[in-house]
Amino acid sequence: MQNEILNKITLSVYIILVLFIFESGEAQAQTCGFGCLGLGGFYGGYTVQKYDAHGLNAYIQGYNVANASAIKQKMSRFGDNAQGLRLGANIFRTKSDHAFFSVKGFYQFMKEEHRAVEIISDKEVSTTWKLDLNYYGAGADFGLVLGRWFDLKIIEAEVTFNTANLSVNENPVSTKLNNVEFRNSTKVIGYTIGGGFIFHLIIDYVSIEATAGYTNFKADQLENQSAQKPDNSFDSIKNFIAGGGITGSVQMNVGIPLY
Repeated sequence: MQNEILNKITLSVYIILVLFIFESGEAQAQTCGFGCLGLGGFYGGYTVQKYDAHGLNAYIQGYNVANASAIKQKMSRFGDNAQGLRLGANIFRTKSDHAFFSVKGFYQFMKEEHRAVEIISDKEVSTTWKLDLNYYGAGADFGLVLGRWFDLKIIEAEVTFNTANLSVNENPVSTKLNNVEFRNSTKVIGYTIGGGFIFHLIIDYVSIEATAGYTNFKADQLENQSAQKPDNSFDSIKNFIAGGGITGSVQMNVGIPLY
């Protein structure tokens, strides 16, 4: 599966390179000057993402049923509202009269959090489940220059290395589930394919970039990292995260000309 993902990303990046080289070959050569080798730079932005938390939601369903007599507020499903920040660098971005091409690296940290409320021994007990989805990756994009201020990003292809971390906390403490943490033991390879647009606020220096697409990754099994063992161990949950979903992000780019 990992080889299949890498092959898809490699093919996408290859297509991007071929398209850009072909287009650049038709453009007039430019005299080397300030920033003639392209732009580097960095960016920061905000991302929302959907994913298929199949195994986790199956456990939540069982949790709500098993505690139905005490639950005042049920635990909600995961997978619809992960959100967080992305920080990265445009390692290289070059642009002709008609097209542009970029290579980038980034780190992204996202989370989704839900809470259940139970009445235990006449006391209200709140249980918070927080899922952190962190990953770093690299990618490339290719697009068309539609005007001085606006570029259309036709395709963006990224490969990612993902980790998942679930914490379970009760307040006040009533069972041995307090402060339990679960993690996938190895990083999982995923990918993202998308497109979008770039609006230039200051030509070649400051721009706003919006991207939408599909991301795919898996976390087959999370392991208990603490000494406390819950009654129904998360170690037995398969397909904890079975796949990805639609994603969207908005970011600000700050360019640095390369000589």
